[in-house]
Amino acid sequence: MEEDGVPKLESKVEDPNATPSIKEHLRQLLHSLLANTFQLLRFMEVCPSRVGEKVADVNLIIVNMLYTLNSLRRNQCLQNIMDYINQKVEHRTEYAEKLKGVMRELKTELDSIADEKKK
Repeated sequence: MEEDGVPKLESKVEDPNATPSIKEHLRQLLHSLLANTFQLLRFMEVCPSRVGEKVADVNLIIVNMLYTLNSLRRNQCLQNIMDYINQKVEHRTEYAEKLKGVMRELKTELDSIADEKKK
């Protein structure tokens, strides 16, 4: 995010050693967005000269929310791909087991036919 020239907003946590979850980070960004939107509305009425500053703050919060949501999408996409691959592996394993069963049956039948010809 910083590579793109967008400053990252940090989450407030009680424990300085703990990192907030993405859900908590989004919740804090949403609260900041609501507070800054109300301030923007108040500034539009009371102090129109500071409206541009508040619009920039709201824009920064929204961009941070989008970056955070996009980080979730990558994880979700990866999880979907892993689930799909696991389903395919399971399906092919079941199919291979069925084929082994059919091959065993055929071998038994062929052995019985060979035994009958020997008699």
